[in-house]
Amino acid sequence: EQSEQKNARLKASKIQALLSSATKLKKSDQQSQSLIDIYHQVLAVDPNSYEAKKGLEDISRHLYNHSESLFREKKYDESLASIEKGLRMRPDDSKLSELKQTVTQQRSLSDANNQRQSEISSLLSRAEKYHQALKLIGPKEDAYDMYQKILTIDPSNRAAKQGLRKIADELESLAKVRLSVDDR
Repeated sequence: EQSEQKNARLKASKIQALLSSATKLKKSDQQSQSLIDIYHQVLAVDPNSYEAKKGLEDISRHLYNHSESLFREKKYDESLASIEKGLRMRPDDSKLSELKQTVTQQRSLSDANNQRQSEISSLLSRAEKYHQALKLIGPKEDAYDMYQKILTIDPSNRAAKQGLRKIADELESLAKVRLSVDDR
């Protein structure tokens, strides 16, 4: 019985020392891995420790808010890194899991949109080069083809529509010149 009391006192002392370290880290405003580790050490000694559970919950809430803020700023990779840190600490956190799914989906959409915009930029550049070289329409690749490809990717693309109008205007002008020469 004395041995049990001694073990209980040692256990309580260890928990108190760990929680004291955690309090110091929190006061220094460090939501670091060290703080998480301390709370896990407390829970290893006392799985029912209210302070350790609450400390982990507070860190989890902080990481969720931070991750959500990064997500709103479209910093998807940083947001996911913060979410992963929270999930390592609390794997069953449904809010963090839901946010991870949302951020992952949005990052995929953003990546796809960036790739689409890159492709449009490349096609637009090629169309303008063909246009300047007066390769408006023809049997091989030309400005008209490039503008049409852009419109298949983005049917409302203004630059492609303007390019097609310019081609039409230039072809009309060339046809008028040709007709007036033939009428002489």
